Amino acid sequence: MVKIGLKLFALTALLSTLSCSPEHDGDFNSPSLNGVTLNPNPDPLLAAAAASILGSRCVSCHGSSGINQKFLKTTNDPGLAELALNTRYVKPGQSDISFLAQRSSDLSMPPGSPLNSGEAQTIKDWIDDLATVTEIGPPSVTFLEVETLILAPKCYTCHSGGSSGPTFSDYASVRSTIVTPGTLDSALYQSTARPNLPMPKNGTALNVNELAMIESWIMGGALNN
Repeated sequence: MVKIGLKLFALTALLSTLSCSPEHDGDFNSPSLNGVTLNPNPDPLLAAAAASILGSRCVSCHGSSGINQKFLKTTNDPGLAELALNTRYVKPGQSDISFLAQRSSDLSMPPGSPLNSGEAQTIKDWIDDLATVTEIGPPSVTFLEVETLILAPKCYTCHSGGSSGPTFSDYASVRSTIVTPGTLDSALYQSTARPNLPMPKNGTALNVNELAMIESWIMGGALNN
């Protein structure tokens, strides 16, 4: 019990440090670990394998001297300890809704030379090894997550203006135009989940995990969180 208490204290201190550090672009100020029990003894070999992949394949763009979102450090030390608690990219124990895992497996990253299936699976396994999900039912999803992972990259381009369909580009317009809290009759869900001609129009249909995120956010009250 003493060791567990010390680990939780250390994690709390690290979260506080990360939320104030300019080196970790995109960190949430208050990462939510509700329903998740962090693994006190994650597999070191799995972590080393993930570090090798991220260091050699991702640091050039996403490292401390990179040209994109800087959530990694250097080739030799990509910074897995910090990344594991950066909930914009990693949801401990939940690779299916972790942005890092999604982009690692959708053949989009790194651009022009995406991770292969084995490398993507290693990243997923590392994320899942970080924690055990203890809650029942789908995880709680925030609007920021829905916007970052789905709306901004897949919907706003057409619907923020100049489209023949509804116009929305932020929480207020999404909430008033295509979402009714607590019901999947909401246009956002119906248009993306329909089997024929799903949104995005002329784009790749949302996968089951993305649809589950929208469902969870709407059924959770469609909050501005």
